[in-house]
Amino acid sequence: MPAWPLRLLLTALTLIAGSASAAEPASRAAMLEARGDVVYDRKTDLTWQRCSHGQRWDGKERCIGEVLRLTFDEAKALEADGWRVPTLDELTSIVVKGRKPTIDSAMFPDTPPAYFWATGDRDTSLSWYVYFENGIANHYFPPRTNRDSVRLVRSGRWPAARKQ
Repeated sequence: MPAWPLRLLLTALTLIAGSASAAEPASRAAMLEARGDVVYDRKTDLTWQRCSHGQRWDGKERCIGEVLRLTFDEAKALEADGWRVPTLDELTSIVVKGRKPTIDSAMFPDTPPAYFWATGDRDTSLSWYVYFENGIANHYFPPRTNRDSVRLVRSGRWPAARKQ
């Protein structure tokens, strides 16, 4: 069999894969819906705090203030009223490859290209991180004492206190 049919097939598959990945950020962004200081993700059924912990929503388009850097245990201590440190799968669901930082800056403005805490998907006492400079995620060994950023999440649509 000549090599050209295989090359043609590989070229076609590359073009198809490239088209799918190019469309991914746009289609993923369409799944996000902002309302004030929260963002709802229709794909994952999660509601995110729009600003990193320490910042506050200015009511228009910005997160103002300084992002606080916390240890893992300090981040876990923030959990209340359904808000919690996201799991690794949840946090990586808002990573947008090809951007710096690797997050939708219209939905999550003023997010620093920094490390953000995540928990294990099965064991929420385990510490993980997502690095929004490049979207890389990894497990921390040993370092619950590192001081990193956090963005809290909750399951379901709009927290009752945030409805407008």
